[in-house]
Amino acid sequence: MIHPHLLTGADDPRTRIWFETRPRHLSGGGDPRRITQALRAAGWTNRSDPDYPHVVLASPDYQHTVILEPEPESYSAWWRIRGQSEHSDWYTEFGANVPVEILAALTDALLQPAPETTPDIWPALTSAGWTYQHDEHGNETASHPDGILSLRRWTVEPAERFFWTAEATLPTGGGGRNRL
Repeated sequence: MIHPHLLTGADDPRTRIWFETRPRHLSGGGDPRRITQALRAAGWTNRSDPDYPHVVLASPDYQHTVILEPEPESYSAWWRIRGQSEHSDWYTEFGANVPVEILAALTDALLQPAPETTPDIWPALTSAGWTYQHDEHGNETASHPDGILSLRRWTVEPAERFFWTAEATLPTGGGGRNRL
């Protein structure tokens, strides 16, 4: 029996025209194979249901999962990344418009051993021109000079457990901003 070749967007990446958009955060999502192929090459297993349009990848030790589930709304959670260890569980979600390079930086870090100490990111941000604030409860916030990006580390009450929030905003055209 002869199987016809079915043309899909996954057939040949050379058929795409790539443009470098600056600033990068305005360019859109990119090619998710940058993430999925790197994880598969590192031994992650594909746990996807072939009859459902999604990708589910699990690390060899099942401590991390990466799920890509396209949704009708580009700002809904298309990417969900979860991790767990003896000491903590975490998760993060991203929409379709997050550049694949940002997600790949996160997923590439999952392939490395955990650092022995947590790096201090605030000096790197302030040296790049971000404003930095902290309060008496230990909450910290950094904002990009153009006002559309911010990073926050916060806790509900002073404690050892902190939460992270990264936000981007887009102008609405009417003088306001939509938070992503």
